[in-house]
Amino acid sequence: MSSSPQRRPTGTHVRELGDVASAPPREHEIRDVLAIAVRLEAGESPAQLKSSLKMSPWLADRRIKEARATDVESLQRALEELAELELASRGNTELAEDTAALQAIEAISA
Repeated sequence: MSSSPQRRPTGTHVRELGDVASAPPREHEIRDVLAIAVRLEAGESPAQLKSSLKMSPWLADRRIKEARATDVESLQRALEELAELELASRGNTELAEDTAALQAIEAISA
């Protein structure tokens, strides 16, 4: 049996999500990776996952790889920060929108 892969910090992983390395991850990409990470932690094999995912085989392999490189808790925190940023962008904060965005980026990258 091989040992489990090393987990990278969430900030590093979240910055790498997305189809373009420099583009920020989109919420649905983080949700996809989170759902896969939950299933992997529950013991589902990558082959089982890949056959059940409604995406191209290439993208399924990529999302599975991303899920194995992080953890469920970190992805959940990233989604929570994005939800808070969404609320802030709709005026649900006393902070300037730029300040709220910078705080979200800092929290996700930590």
